[in-house]
Amino acid sequence: ISPSLTHKFLSKLEKMRKLQRVYTQNIDGLEKVAGIKRTVYCHGSLNDSSCLRCKEKVDSESIMDQIRAGKVATCRKSDCNGVMKPNITFFGEDVGNKINRSIQVDSVKADLVLVIGTSLNVAPVSKLPSLFPSYVPMILINKTAVQLRQDASNNSHLVVFKMELVGECDKIFAQLATKLKYHLE
Repeated sequence: ISPSLTHKFLSKLEKMRKLQRVYTQNIDGLEKVAGIKRTVYCHGSLNDSSCLRCKEKVDSESIMDQIRAGKVATCRKSDCNGVMKPNITFFGEDVGNKINRSIQVDSVKADLVLVIGTSLNVAPVSKLPSLFPSYVPMILINKTAVQLRQDASNNSHLVVFKMELVGECDKIFAQLATKLKYHLE
């Protein structure tokens, strides 16, 4: 599996210093592979794993030999031998504070929000658009239109997309790249 044209477009924006941050629910780590450094993995990432006993954090590639052999990956520290778990959030687990810390910074700096490839049904990402001030324009780039709900629990405003580009994200970003004369690697 490799980064899509959409990932490459976002990477280009970051290299041009036009991208504040990417928030993703995906755990595949393709943002990292595409070279996007400013990413918040809302549900974690398979890029790294941690020991459930000693909390040692390692690159997941370093335990893949155990996994491919059909074994439970264990910590390689000689005094531990605890079970390794990918740093992803399973259903019912807390997503942590990284999202909240990042959104506090981003909500005051953003001058445009792109909402890309999501149903906006899964929290906490479904709530992100409503955390930006209502004067910040938002563009939806998605396979289908999405219905946004106002979150009364945090007194958020109703989100209205300034523009909706409905279709396959890669095709839309290919057209944008052509119009903007961006050469994507």
